[in-house]
Amino acid sequence: KLKWYEPEEQQKLIETAKAYSEGVRSLNYSAPREKDLRPYIRIYLGLHTGMRSGEISALTWRKIDLINGTININRTVHYAGGDTNPALKLPKTKKSIRVIELTPNDIAELKSYKLWMQEKLLPTRADINKVPLIFSDDFGLPHRSQIRKIYETIVKQGKLEHRGFHSLRHTHASNLFEADFDILTVSKRFGHSSVAITMDIYTHFFERKKKKDAKRLQDVQQSMQSSS
Repeated sequence: KLKWYEPEEQQKLIETAKAYSEGVRSLNYSAPREKDLRPYIRIYLGLHTGMRSGEISALTWRKIDLINGTININRTVHYAGGDTNPALKLPKTKKSIRVIELTPNDIAELKSYKLWMQEKLLPTRADINKVPLIFSDDFGLPHRSQIRKIYETIVKQGKLEHRGFHSLRHTHASNLFEADFDILTVSKRFGHSSVAITMDIYTHFFERKKKKDAKRLQDVQQSMQSSS
């Protein structure tokens, strides 16, 4: 079943993820956590770009153009060998290989994250361009169980109904349709193999938009009648 976060829930999720990554713990803990921006930027990218979890995990800085504001997606991470044995592979379809446009806010968040990452890697002398954007504690590809556990902790800490990470992708789609983006633009941004697949997945959003458009039309008619 399709699940997504409503606008007020999105705000709560982002705020909670930011607080968690800055070291704030839930009421069950008193000891502060070390600052770690990885959970925050993962949720931010999922919510604001619609990228799949595996696509986010496969990102390196070489795939991100902070000057022109784009992300080049041509790899994903899969776990056929188990949660602790991640591996890179090509996306599942040719159209999943794509370029996503970033907003000025996205660029600012990524610049801030890159500064933190440079500080984190400084003692190791690791090449920031070779380390995954969302890396595991050994600076390699992240473990799936680690990703899932932290995400679920943030959702719980925010007192939100549990929805999987993929619901962030659906949430981004909902936001785009609410903002009247056309179906072709959404389909290309999401890397779907066809517009028909996009329409099939997000039928509910189209039905909701029809009701919204009908209400807008009614408002226009009433405005015309009152002015005549």
